Amino acid sequence: MIKRFAVFSVMLSGIALSGSLAEAACDMNQAIAKMAKLSEALGQRAAEAKTAQDSQKVIDANKKVTDAASFYQKQDYSAACDAYDKIANENNIKL
Repeated sequence: MIKRFAVFSVMLSGIALSGSLAEAACDMNQAIAKMAKLSEALGQRAAEAKTAQDSQKVIDANKKVTDAASFYQKQDYSAACDAYDKIANENNIKL
């Protein structure tokens, strides 16, 4: 009985792990969608900027978005998604 429980626990852990890994992966379409949504939100922020400091924050964030595009050449879409998520979090943008 204990062996069956142990085997079941290991199998269940494997299923849970594979499910979370599948969710963590990001394909090209997902990366592009995140980039587009982030760029749109930053464009709105640029239009709403009232100070030079506000404008500079948007410029800095847009530079990071541009830099993240280098992951497309490497076909590392998960890294691109991670970069976009980080930029969104830094700027309080929900993707």
